[in-house]
Amino acid sequence: MIDSGSACESMGDSLESHHRNYPYSSKTTTHNAFKNARERLIAENSDLKKNL
Repeated sequence: MIDSGSACESMGDSLESHHRNYPYSSKTTTHNAFKNARERLIAENSDLKKNL
């Protein structure tokens, strides 16, 4: 599990901003958020594809 402080730091948010904009979560929404972020990262850095 990723703690709130680490999650908001990774997105450049303050803890207050993070909780204001993400007032709820579930395993599904969290999984999908990280899946989408990973896919964007890979798309932006195509050299990562060959290492995954």
